Amino acid sequence: MQAFGDKISPYLTAWLLSAVIILAGCSQAPASGNAQPANPGTPPPVTQQPSGPPDKVEVVYFYKSVPPPCDCLAHAGDYVNTTVTNEFKNEIASGKLEFHYLASDQVKNAKMVKKYDPMPFELMINVIRGQSEKVTRVEEIWEYLNDEKTFKETVKHYVENALKGQK
Repeated sequence: MQAFGDKISPYLTAWLLSAVIILAGCSQAPASGNAQPANPGTPPPVTQQPSGPPDKVEVVYFYKSVPPPCDCLAHAGDYVNTTVTNEFKNEIASGKLEFHYLASDQVKNAKMVKKYDPMPFELMINVIRGQSEKVTRVEEIWEYLNDEKTFKETVKHYVENALKGQK
């Protein structure tokens, strides 16, 4: 009987400890002591950008240079670079569109990395109107990594819409 009790006791102890932790976590009140919003029924303020074309659009593609990207991620960067620089030459020349192709792991790009807080490989589009900035992370491109044409069309679509002031 003693051997049986030794085998159960660690399991029983673990179960009891888990139950105590769960119950303690569930019974604690919110830190503020007030679970209700200050003005129930009043939505938080929403800052909206004015409608219409933006003052400027900033397209930023971040990549990591160390270790060098695999072939598929290197192609993604090439697709973004060629699409933006070839399709939007006039907008870049006029200053309406800024394009940045940046290694996020290089010190010289620290200010942009801090501003955008990117994933290791990421395309972002920032629509700027006055002091207002609205950043969109373009995640859809990764679905088309093996389809160059659709990848480039998707990048072009996002940039065109940003320049028009559309979603």
